[in-house]
Amino acid sequence: NEEASTRGEKISLNRAIAIIGAGNMGTSLLRGILNAKLAPQNKIIASGTHSAKLEKFSSKWKINHTLDNAEAAQFADIVMLCVKPYTIGKVLDEIKIALREDQLLISIAAGVTIESMQHRIGKNNPVVRAMPNIASTVDEGATAVSFGRFCNEEHQRIAISIFEAVGEVVVVDEHQLDAVTG
Repeated sequence: NEEASTRGEKISLNRAIAIIGAGNMGTSLLRGILNAKLAPQNKIIASGTHSAKLEKFSSKWKINHTLDNAEAAQFADIVMLCVKPYTIGKVLDEIKIALREDQLLISIAAGVTIESMQHRIGKNNPVVRAMPNIASTVDEGATAVSFGRFCNEEHQRIAISIFEAVGEVVVVDEHQLDAVTG
């Protein structure tokens, strides 16, 4: 069900997506995913910590929601970690039991390495680190992405298509991510 893509072409991932962290960047990525029709609304779930905010978010975008990060992760083929760096360890601890090794993890937590995430979950999941800039919130962003050792070409295409939905994408080695963001 997946079609290869370059920017501007129609693509459908047809995968279940969990957006863990429904803040500004999580919202922007959700809007980009929906606008680009990468996944249908019924295949998207968002999790967060504030019930009222999450219900409003879910109602606006017509997606599923939960306060339980593990529930969101269990639902998904693609787990978007849209949380602050100081929160990611706690979130990974919450979801690691629910994770299957075939799930793609995509993190936007600055400064948190792929290796440290792999170690924290204790599984061989494909992990993508991405550094979207603030212009991504208005679909004019630039995102640097780096792929972990368990990512194959399909995982790379998926991650690139998600971030192309909110702007331009450049692939870099992980050690270059902080320099690119700076």
